[in-house]
Amino acid sequence: MLGWALREARWRLIVGLVLAITTPLWLPADPSLRLWAVCAFVVLAPWLVLGRDARRIATGLREPLRGAQRLGRLVAIELVPAMGVLAVGALVGSGGQPAAALAIFAWGFFLVALADALDRRSARAGAAWIVVLAVVGVIATAPLWLAGWFNTTYGHWPATLSVGLHPAGAALVGAGRVTLQDPVFYTWTLSGVVEVRALGWWPGTLLYLALGALAYLASLYNARRPTVGFGAGARSITS
Repeated sequence: MLGWALREARWRLIVGLVLAITTPLWLPADPSLRLWAVCAFVVLAPWLVLGRDARRIATGLREPLRGAQRLGRLVAIELVPAMGVLAVGALVGSGGQPAAALAIFAWGFFLVALADALDRRSARAGAAWIVVLAVVGVIATAPLWLAGWFNTTYGHWPATLSVGLHPAGAALVGAGRVTLQDPVFYTWTLSGVVEVRALGWWPGTLLYLALGALAYLASLYNARRPTVGFGAGARSITS
């Protein structure tokens, strides 16, 4: 089953590994900016799985696979190639720092699992990509749109959570850096003028791992839904 999943994703796997391994060639020299760049680059990882359901509907494989005896195992194994690319990219991009690499991996796992769930639901890669980008935008800009609450009585909570649970924030702490001294957070948010309490790298990492697990369950549910048509016509019979 794993061999079949690797063959199915071989070209995406090859391209993804090449990009992951060569990241040091184009990443900024500054350690903080490197982690920011890697977290941003991970946003492309969903394309390791997007478009898969549409191809299967076109080739008539969608319905036979839906009835697979171990569908849950199949859905999980089909995420393995993308997870491998993410693991390599996180380790290389973080300079081999385990905690930072795990934080980056968790962020990528969530995005890939979310994209997979959306793709299996509608077989529309473009629409799924837009939703993923919207989710990324909400999370990435949280220190900005929550800034209005920073100076309230309990303002330290939105300030602390929006910075500490930020994927780049978790990666920075995992690399032994202080988020409040990071030039991006300090320059573009109000974190330098409000109370932001320190969070470890693990709360954000666990959060994205948990969200990724929930997205996997959604993928499994959507994989069981019968579909008809292709592309714009690919709808669940039950919807």
